[in-house]
Amino acid sequence: MFTKFVLALSLVFSSPSVSAQNIISPDVIENHSGAYKNYVKNPSGYKNANNVTTSSASIARDTDAADKLDGISSLICDASSQNGYCEWDSKTIQEGDKTGNCEAKALFKGDASLYKLQIHDGSSVLASSAVLSNATDWTPVSVNYPCGTTRKVRLTQTESGTGAAVNIGRVYWGKETNLGLQNPISDPVSYTPTFAGFGTVTNIEAHYIRVGKMLHGWGYATSTTPTAAVGNIGLPSGLTIDSSVVTKKYAGRYVTSISGAISQKDFDLLMLAGNSYVETSMVEYTPAVSALTAQNVDTLHSSANISWDFWVPISGWGSQPVVNDNLTPWYVDATMEGANPSLGITAITSYTEIIDAGLTLKPQSGTAPVGVMCSSTNAATAPSTSNTTCAAGSESVGINFSIPKAGLYEVCFYGAHFAQMDTSEAIRSTFQIIETPTNAQTLTLEGGSRQISGLSNTATATDMFIEHPLSSCSVFNWSSNGIKGVRLMYEQSVTGTPDSSNLIMDADANKGQPNGRWTVFPVTAQSPQPLLTGSVTSNSSGLERIERLNVGDGTVCSASPCTISSQSGSWVTSVTRGATGDYTVNIATGIFSAKPACSATTLGSSAPGELRVETSSATSLNIKSCNSGCSGALDNTFSILCMGPR
Repeated sequence: MFTKFVLALSLVFSSPSVSAQNIISPDVIENHSGAYKNYVKNPSGYKNANNVTTSSASIARDTDAADKLDGISSLICDASSQNGYCEWDSKTIQEGDKTGNCEAKALFKGDASLYKLQIHDGSSVLASSAVLSNATDWTPVSVNYPCGTTRKVRLTQTESGTGAAVNIGRVYWGKETNLGLQNPISDPVSYTPTFAGFGTVTNIEAHYIRVGKMLHGWGYATSTTPTAAVGNIGLPSGLTIDSSVVTKKYAGRYVTSISGAISQKDFDLLMLAGNSYVETSMVEYTPAVSALTAQNVDTLHSSANISWDFWVPISGWGSQPVVNDNLTPWYVDATMEGANPSLGITAITSYTEIIDAGLTLKPQSGTAPVGVMCSSTNAATAPSTSNTTCAAGSESVGINFSIPKAGLYEVCFYGAHFAQMDTSEAIRSTFQIIETPTNAQTLTLEGGSRQISGLSNTATATDMFIEHPLSSCSVFNWSSNGIKGVRLMYEQSVTGTPDSSNLIMDADANKGQPNGRWTVFPVTAQSPQPLLTGSVTSNSSGLERIERLNVGDGTVCSASPCTISSQSGSWVTSVTRGATGDYTVNIATGIFSAKPACSATTLGSSAPGELRVETSSATSLNIKSCNSGCSGALDNTFSILCMGPR
């Protein structure tokens, strides 16, 4: 009995010296992403391909060495048609993870250029990524959306065409892992503060910067004949000291120096919650005076040059959420080659397409799907990541592609122009990228950038020729996503009868394999706006502002200027009253780039009547107030909400 016990102890205590690979349960790997729980049941198919629902698609487990994640496996999703999808089942979401910001993410590999990663709630799609790319290595994709009770992750073939099988793994739904906080820091901005107590103030030079929640202000001025009043140095217009941070505290210092005298003194500046200024405090050399007691300027100094420096927390300022974006960028990159399309040797007086039946469009690695445009009314070839030619008609020097969202896109064509002629002959060709339908030559939208290439042989008796590099780029502002078609088109003037005019795209090995190349890049952000708790989104192709303003906060404005009780930031510089019920809201320059859409409502039951925005511009609003039935003007207290382009 004793012998057996000793043997057992020997086995237990000797086991750590045995060399063996540490084995981690796939469940541990699959169910967590950093500090957060992953609610996806089968993220990478580490055991099987269960718990993935498909529609017009198939799901399979892949254990090939090149496709393994974490040395185990990945999954293959293969949609058979547009709108086919693979959807990952989710576990019951815990109460603490049903609120706040969440994230769907995954790694994918393969030609996913017809697919998007989506978030679904069981009945509808809540959010989608941009169209994915053709990725030769594991590539991350991420979509943010507010947490909730029912959330599932889908890989969906959203574009038309025959989708390829895509490897996917580490599928995740849970608390966001890609959001952080950023403290905005501005460059120095000059402003003119308001003053009180300093008498006549001249030679003013003042600046401020924003550092997160804090305002750092500094400046210089000349104060003549200070008065028996507390000295105030104003903050930039519309800013107030945050009452949630301070009541009354030390804010900074100001220094006086008297011209022609050897005299310099330091004084304190105080900040009081809710104020739009800092105020003067004790004389440094008078300890009997409380450090937090405001002092009249005339008790501190006579006429003097003053300089100041202070830090104060600002109401409404703070850290801002930012997305750590590692999404695959969307772009188009394709070459055209196989022929030298002729431009003819006659005058062309309206923009005309360039065609040749020998051209092939060749998408480059990583590009979004792109198809070749075809001549006349023949339909373009659908976007693809494979080489394309036209099923009917000749190939046109043009492409079509599907943009992921509305916005600004730069479209470029690069190639070369060749022309040859005898004496007293000339040719000039002007090129422009133009949007057209995918099955017609109608000019939908001109790019506006027009490049000329040509040659004039006025003296030489022998043939002359040119070979000019050609590059043409234009920015298109598209108001909707989806398929867009563009063509390189041209006009041409000639003198005499030149021998030839062509684009050089034949990939001749003896010439260095010249070709044409198309690129498309988004100028505005190409990734869908992250949907976050408390966020606002817009279908606008540009940036939008939403601003608010309260005037009087229940007390009618019967004299100018009106009291601004609160506003979002400092978008309004002042509100003036021109007559009974007639108010002008002055908007700071640069807030809106065009006239905003605004609404006005009364504040409080003591202020009945009706309000309307009479006229508006990017820098002012005219508000009219009248009694019930609008039989007469009425002074009022009101709030305004404005939305418009930045």
